[in-house]
Amino acid sequence: IGRDVDDELALVLLSALKRKHILNPIAVITTLSPQRDRAHLARGSMDAMGMPDVPVGIGSCGGVADGVELDIYGADYSRSSPCIFESGMELVYRALQSVPPKSAVLLCIASLSDAASFIREHEELFTSKVKEVVLMGGVVSTELGESLIPDSAYNNNCDISSARFVYKRCQELGVPT
Repeated sequence: IGRDVDDELALVLLSALKRKHILNPIAVITTLSPQRDRAHLARGSMDAMGMPDVPVGIGSCGGVADGVELDIYGADYSRSSPCIFESGMELVYRALQSVPPKSAVLLCIASLSDAASFIREHEELFTSKVKEVVLMGGVVSTELGESLIPDSAYNNNCDISSARFVYKRCQELGVPT
């Protein structure tokens, strides 16, 4: 969120699907430095689209080197809020605890650093609650039955070791990806 409009458009789609009762979003986590600014933008966007009940959490720098902040665009609706969780990981933990088994879809449209960390730290909760993982990235062509390997898509390359881990571990755990 904040670097190009595709993430904002994803929130617009999420809002429409929520209004139609097709999806019930339980959390949005922002990642990539400056992740706090991204959280403010996400919170303002979601409030403007009628999703003030969906919590926003601040994720990690997403593999961006310490001290490096990527440019993000500003918006009048970007705002701080006490409704922004300082720990995106804690928010995901709480959100997954609140849902029935095998009901959550994890949508990753940025770096996979936070997803990898969550799986490593909370694998049992992840496998018991997550029905599938949807990734915006790509894979190297493989033969039928071979493991998926992340390609050079931007989201994969933000933290390629985390991307490799997420693809591989989801396949090992039998979580559709």
